[in-house]
Amino acid sequence: MTPDKASRGQKTVALMIAGTSNTVLSMVLQMIVTRLFTKEEVAIYNQGQLVFTTVQPILQMGVSSGIYYHFVRNKHRARAVMNEGVLITVLTSAIFGLFVLFHGNVVLAGILGNHKATRLLYFLIPYVLVCVPETIAHIGFIYTNRIRFSSWYSIMKSLLCACTLIVFALVQDSGSVLFAARVAAQSLLGVLTFYLIYRYVVRPDGSHIEKDSMKSLLMVSLPLGIASMLGRLYTNLDSWVVSGFMGPEAYSVFQMGAFEIPFIGIITNSVSTVMTVDITTAIREKKYQAAISLFRGIAYRTSQILMPIMVFFLFAARNFICFMFTESYVGAIPFFLLYLLYIPVHTVMYGPIMVALGKSKIILARDAAAFAMNALLSIILVIRIGAIGATIATIFITYVYSVPLDIYLIAKWCNVKWHQVLPYAHMIRCILLAVPGGVVSYFVDRHFFAQLSYFYRLIGMFGIYAVLTGITFKVAFQISYVQIAKGLLKRKL
Repeated sequence: MTPDKASRGQKTVALMIAGTSNTVLSMVLQMIVTRLFTKEEVAIYNQGQLVFTTVQPILQMGVSSGIYYHFVRNKHRARAVMNEGVLITVLTSAIFGLFVLFHGNVVLAGILGNHKATRLLYFLIPYVLVCVPETIAHIGFIYTNRIRFSSWYSIMKSLLCACTLIVFALVQDSGSVLFAARVAAQSLLGVLTFYLIYRYVVRPDGSHIEKDSMKSLLMVSLPLGIASMLGRLYTNLDSWVVSGFMGPEAYSVFQMGAFEIPFIGIITNSVSTVMTVDITTAIREKKYQAAISLFRGIAYRTSQILMPIMVFFLFAARNFICFMFTESYVGAIPFFLLYLLYIPVHTVMYGPIMVALGKSKIILARDAAAFAMNALLSIILVIRIGAIGATIATIFITYVYSVPLDIYLIAKWCNVKWHQVLPYAHMIRCILLAVPGGVVSYFVDRHFFAQLSYFYRLIGMFGIYAVLTGITFKVAFQISYVQIAKGLLKRKL
């Protein structure tokens, strides 16, 4: 398995393709589940996933981020570094497994407000023991510059897992059975990841684990780990609050609307992953203006894609939700509309540049404060106005506290003005230029497509919107779609 010699653009596209494939397969599965399962069974399956995604960063202990730093400083013993990272996560996962085994599942089911999930949560034990350490092993593909292989491998894993789950969903209308099938499929694929990494990627020399090295890895990783934990808790907090206070059926409806638009995180993460090395290098060389230019450039490019996506779904929300999950989940539309407001925040990832600046402890304090404020406000609003209160609380804290603080700190540490951190005017311009296409597509849908199925209404709206907005952006930003298409076709992915 040879190292990847592709360009940055090719690697970005490869990561985007992998992420897109994973998202599409996940969406297809959710569409099938909502059509075949009761809302209560949908809730059980999603609650199992909610617990796993919440505890995953806790059990990683930040090793998934800190191990990059450790690899660079231990190039002669890369296999040992991998072993140390995997060992740490195996130990943390085993501790969590014991917690679940000794009535921790009862505690978690109580917090979720669904005691029917008690037995289901036993499946978390093999899930975390294999899949959490696998995330560390998988970093070996990135570190050894097998990014495109990693992308295609991720697609293969997602396809196999999704096909397995779809088969089980068709023959068993049980959320518990579906979750157990997911655990089995992902655990087997996790074992395959370990085999590939240790057999073909990481060299066998220098594999001896050292206590001092593990301690050093933890010293670097723990602040990042706690920050990741708080960040994930912050992201999932509204789901936990709604599940605990509102019950399984309300949680199912909430969950079908309270999600980030497909492909948003894929685009930002793909671009940021490839650019992080350049930003980190610029900061290490104290070229702060260059780092800010790269950071700002990410937001500039992603805004031209993400802002039009946001505007389209603002106008097409009903058609999208009803097509995806049927009219039974029409109550999810308000949550979906509110979640669209996250998109401007996600034009760029703030964490990597702050980590590169060596401010891990400040990130931790920021996330702790945001989580505390969000938890308090979420509980108050859910009690007073229902499930929608959790989403309002999260968005309010994000825009009033988290993002302004990030921008202020990055500007301060890089010795620039706050308005130089992001291309605010460009982002607003992208939104305004996309609105006419949204208005026209919405008008046509209401007056000419109303009798069609939601699928055809969505396709019709998108066609009209894409043509009008594409022309508008071509004129406004001098975009050559022909050149973009030619460039993509030339790339060997």
